[in-house]
Amino acid sequence: MLKIGNLELSCPLIAAPLSGYTNWAMRNICRDFGAELTFPGVFLAKSAAMPKVLSKQCFRPYPGEELLGAQIMGTDPEIMAKAAKDLEQTGYNLIDLNFACPAPKVLRRGRGGHMLGKPEAVGEILDRVRGSIDLPISVKLRIGYDKTAESLESFYQICETLTRLGADALVIHGRTTLQKYSGSANWQPIYEIKRLHPELTVIGSGDIFTPEAAAEKLDAGIDGVLLARGVVGNPWLISEARAIVEGREKPAPPTVQEAGEVMLRHISMLQQIQEEGRVTRFFRKFASQYCKRHPQRKKVVLEIMAAEIESELIEIIKRNFGC
Repeated sequence: MLKIGNLELSCPLIAAPLSGYTNWAMRNICRDFGAELTFPGVFLAKSAAMPKVLSKQCFRPYPGEELLGAQIMGTDPEIMAKAAKDLEQTGYNLIDLNFACPAPKVLRRGRGGHMLGKPEAVGEILDRVRGSIDLPISVKLRIGYDKTAESLESFYQICETLTRLGADALVIHGRTTLQKYSGSANWQPIYEIKRLHPELTVIGSGDIFTPEAAAEKLDAGIDGVLLARGVVGNPWLISEARAIVEGREKPAPPTVQEAGEVMLRHISMLQQIQEEGRVTRFFRKFASQYCKRHPQRKKVVLEIMAAEIESELIEIIKRNFGC
């Protein structure tokens, strides 16, 4: 079980917010494979605080989405608080504050991972958001802005401040902001935060590409694991990790036909939410991983990448996956 404020999940695995990926279709796929809590991509707080934005269906929970978190990013405590309140009223179940994004365009504006150098500002934002909503609040961090001792000290200071101010969970990626996704994730500071704050829900993130890796991190004593890049085109990671964590036998890998059937379901849901002509291009980012187990992976991926219309894409999958 994973507890985040008043939310209780039966499994300690969460599907991460991934901008450009986790729309309604991918969230449904993740839920099908065992993820209870999912997210859309990150919201800029100044956008989420605008009624015109949240009036659009793509920014709202879809019918049937009973447990959905919203991640917001910004620098102004008042705007962050208003965005959180508006998202609460829209129907989201948890608010996650993003102080971890390493994208250059985000850092240039002082958002995301840039905030790790400003412990007091991070604390002020949480305090203001905490006073504006009744939902659970998690905070996404990295283990510092860079690898200097000063940055690591700032990270520990931020964690202590957030714990004191009532964060319901810290979600920590095991790289610094400047590392982006290079090198290997360092989980030792994540374990150390749990040791220093045993009462706090600590969720780790970084380099979880196998179910065994997820189980290993949980065995080390943290409360939960965030599954991010590893589930793009590979939702089986969720069901396999969940089986191991729950003490069940890991399910057999999907057959080629089973993989194709999931791909077709993903495409069918994309057709329900995207304009004709966009689905084929959008689906390309999932192709490489979906085709990972195909004996002619390279050939099939190249065919999918070359498809220009949806009917062509569907025909390629049916022909190559036998479904």
